[in-house]
Amino acid sequence: MERDAQDGAPALDVQIQLARAQKMEALGRLARGIAHDLGNLLAAIEGQAGFLVQGLGPAEAQRDGALAILRAADEGQALLGRIRAFARGTDTAPAAFSLADPVRSMALLVRPVVPPGIEVEEATPPEPLSAWGSATQVGQAILNLALNARDAIEEKVGGGGCIRIGLESVRAEAAWGHGSLLPSLPAPESLFPIHIEEPVPGRVCLSLGHLARGFRYGCITVADTGPGISAEVMEHIFEPFFTTKDDEKGSGLGLSTVHGVVTAHSGALTVDAVAGKGTRFDLYIPLQGEEDR
Repeated sequence: MERDAQDGAPALDVQIQLARAQKMEALGRLARGIAHDLGNLLAAIEGQAGFLVQGLGPAEAQRDGALAILRAADEGQALLGRIRAFARGTDTAPAAFSLADPVRSMALLVRPVVPPGIEVEEATPPEPLSAWGSATQVGQAILNLALNARDAIEEKVGGGGCIRIGLESVRAEAAWGHGSLLPSLPAPESLFPIHIEEPVPGRVCLSLGHLARGFRYGCITVADTGPGISAEVMEHIFEPFFTTKDDEKGSGLGLSTVHGVVTAHSGALTVDAVAGKGTRFDLYIPLQGEEDR
């Protein structure tokens, strides 16, 4: 783990950030290839199972088995959708949307699935913050972070706490303290550097990408009062299938999906985790037509 102020080695820091970005790019290429091949196989399975269902009567015992195959194939397609989101592949045409919509809808969706003792707070500005991209993808990223926050709080003794989901408009120059600003928005297919530091013992910070000078962003925050994230875990949080949960509780694709959504929208992300106090994720999505002139 690099520590700029202590080590005094900015060149090494850049090399580490580049290596992390290149690793994520390689994993993205691998994920795209796997998703393509598995997608073809699942399509064939779905087609044949569909024929079986059509040819079997409602009372025939084999019909339940054929329906089970269809349901499993549907679950496989949903999993592939998350892999494609990480790999920056999408079947959804980009469009203008209000960032407040997925923030509000995901907060409503999360409330019924958190146990008693965990409060969900939601705060959005009254004015619409218009972005260009996919409201569905942004909503999926928020949902993944919120469910991770729920699971993190449940790990603490007592299981009580708070999840805060918020949105605000910020200016790049005022909001970004994680390195230099870019002269323009990065292309989704470009490398997004990942920087990790531990400014004080017990606090770990991560930044993905950079903001662009002169732009305004919608900053989506998902914060929790869980146990935080260790430096060792922070090194791997965006890697597909990496998880600290039991196998039956998670696929390890939640945060890799968030990575894909942020890069697909030419945005950036920061994580601030404090041991025993909680973790805060900030997603920065550029606002449409909000470049400062």
